Amino acid sequence: MSKTKKKRILVLGGGFTGMYALKELRKRFGYNSSYEIALINENNYFLFTPLLHEVATGGISVNNAIEPLRKVARKFFDKFYLGKVESVDLEKQVVKTSTSSITYDYLVLALGSTSFFYNVKGAEKYSYTLKSLDDALELKDHFLCAFEKASMTEDKAEKKKLLHFVVVGGGPTGVELASEMQELFTKTFSKYFSEDLVKLAKVCLVQNGKVLLPQFSDYFQHKSYQALVEKHKIKVILSDGVKQVGKDFVELASGKILETYTPIWTAGVAPVEVNFKQSVEKDRKGRIVVNQFSQIEGYGNVFVGGDMAAYTDPDDGVLPATAQVASRQGPSIARNMHRLENGKELAVFDFTEVGKMVSLGRWKALAQVKKMKFAGHFAWWLWRTIYLIKLISFPKKLKVVIDWTIGIFSTRDISKC
Repeated sequence: MSKTKKKRILVLGGGFTGMYALKELRKRFGYNSSYEIALINENNYFLFTPLLHEVATGGISVNNAIEPLRKVARKFFDKFYLGKVESVDLEKQVVKTSTSSITYDYLVLALGSTSFFYNVKGAEKYSYTLKSLDDALELKDHFLCAFEKASMTEDKAEKKKLLHFVVVGGGPTGVELASEMQELFTKTFSKYFSEDLVKLAKVCLVQNGKVLLPQFSDYFQHKSYQALVEKHKIKVILSDGVKQVGKDFVELASGKILETYTPIWTAGVAPVEVNFKQSVEKDRKGRIVVNQFSQIEGYGNVFVGGDMAAYTDPDDGVLPATAQVASRQGPSIARNMHRLENGKELAVFDFTEVGKMVSLGRWKALAQVKKMKFAGHFAWWLWRTIYLIKLISFPKKLKVVIDWTIGIFSTRDISKC
């Protein structure tokens, strides 16, 4: 007697949407012999992307930002495929990866995002980015090497260029990274390099718009500008976009040239591109248009979440590409998949923002929870605590608490990776 073929639920991407979807899928479907839950991911670890700016500046160790998928998520999936997604055939229900072709009955697309360069000449070729673990480690090494090279050159103009760091983009990533960089240079590197050398180091933040954190409230915009300019002494250039990025310069729309070997691009994100065999509707940023249930129209068994999805909420417009949205969309997708399989009515993905947070260096942050606003030490503690909760495993949470506590009383790590 032949065995009944299992229905395969295939999740593409081990980020926030994927991980939270897997947890809910296991909860809904259990260890049912009729279903197989599978995951495809390019890396064998879950990356906690909101902490990348701290990895890049030695604030936390690499191990605090990643968790091995087979270790922390083994209860959530039956099979794990390590590989890069190359194409998706929605009609044949096949996903092709760099190593194999996998069929599915239900599909969750949650591969996240990459940097978006707005077709700025040279930006993609010459800029550093902060979207992956490799990006963070490369930046960390580059900061140290820039100071080491500057300490060995006698040419003052060359020293200035080596120690001029330009962050493009005044959103959360740009603001958080610039703040951490300035602290790394002035509070940590100052212990190991000469005072004259550290004084030459300059961090410049370029923002095309009139304010920092344009998607946030006036409170965040005013406080973040005040913290960067007045406290951190970071040069902030507003209302001036980037025209071109070269090997050793950034040219602004105004014509101003910023000489630097370190252009860092945080100005925009775009969804990871997937080669579909069929036509799929996308918005102007390349995100896949989904309905109120997170499905691709015409393919009810295919759900899209996180940075890849473009869902227009009737009240709030297109939902932002944030961890908060992704971590809540994952369970919503899993519940709707279970409803669909059991012939029940699907539930609309209704997102209500709980709050917003931005770190501004060690012990400094801004936070808003509903109508309550915080700044300073308490906001920083709240920011850390909420992100700690979102880590997957309890052992990792415990280890991170210990490491963070030790980190409060020690300097940042400056070892070259």
